[in-house]
Amino acid sequence: MKKMVWLTLALSCATFLTACPSPNNETALLLEESNALGDNAYDDVEEYADTLGIVESGGVPVEVNAALHSQAPICRTISAGANTDSDSDNIPDDVTYTFSKANCTKQLAGGATFTRGGNKRIQDTDNTNNRSHSETLIGLESVWTRTLNGKNVVFTATRNGTRNITQGSSTTLTRVHDVNGSSVRTVDGNAGLGVVWRNQMSIAYTAGGNSTISNTAPLPDGTLNISGTWTSTRGTRPQRVFTVSGNGLGFSKESTCNARRIVSGTLTLTDSKGTVGITFNGCNSLPSIVFTPAAN
Repeated sequence: MKKMVWLTLALSCATFLTACPSPNNETALLLEESNALGDNAYDDVEEYADTLGIVESGGVPVEVNAALHSQAPICRTISAGANTDSDSDNIPDDVTYTFSKANCTKQLAGGATFTRGGNKRIQDTDNTNNRSHSETLIGLESVWTRTLNGKNVVFTATRNGTRNITQGSSTTLTRVHDVNGSSVRTVDGNAGLGVVWRNQMSIAYTAGGNSTISNTAPLPDGTLNISGTWTSTRGTRPQRVFTVSGNGLGFSKESTCNARRIVSGTLTLTDSKGTVGITFNGCNSLPSIVFTPAAN
């Protein structure tokens, strides 16, 4: 019978929110490694859900997160070309955004913060009036911080790669990723093992109810289906290749939930050693991680 190991982002030693004891056996190493994977996968899927809806008035792409990007132009600098929009769909033909870590910080529930840094290039790949476009990530950085049990915990992830978004209809979008990333967790200034990964997932968005996708407004509430592969290596541990699956995940628009975009459902990452499950617990609650070792 499988043994289920339950850990939440709020309580687990293996998440970016808390410190971890030094593991002394393979089971502990596997547990810590799998939940570190949960950190990275949660950060990545939340980030790309947050960036599904990129437009705001005036043709300036925004990562939906108004609480963060309302700080513009202090938060970001914009390359020449931001005002060139041949098909008037609020997606510039070709523009690069540079985010300032010193100014792009958002306060989260429970005293946590989120900071954005690095560069993102956006190109309109379909010269028609829809949301199809490509993104090139160049050192795009996410930094999550939190004080827990008197300890200062920082989780930092950096991404390079491409994301291609296609609008299939008035109610559907698909995004395909090929992104390489790296991350590290520090506790009171002490860095843990680094993680490198490759994200080759796709995400399919469907608007809920009778809603449709607009070029000038955030995406409406809807559902996400996520699939693909995730390759991860932590420190000198062996590389692991995971199959990713998440069907019917709840997507929340900005006006409904300012804290995060994915608010319900479970995303799983499975390999020969077991399954990491990330369950999303609503707008104002951090997700929980469940690691289920494979049966012997």
